[in-house]
Amino acid sequence: MFLPQEKVAAFVEYDREHLGEHFLVHMRREHWVAADLGAF
Repeated sequence: MFLPQEKVAAFVEYDREHLGEHFLVHMRREHWVAADLGAF
């Protein structure tokens, strides 16, 4: 998604007022791709 420079400040203000807190989760692919599901 591209946001024009002139709209960044308004977006940041809206985000802070209306969308609440954010968080980011990082996972390494080998932790979930290599899971052994044969036991289920």
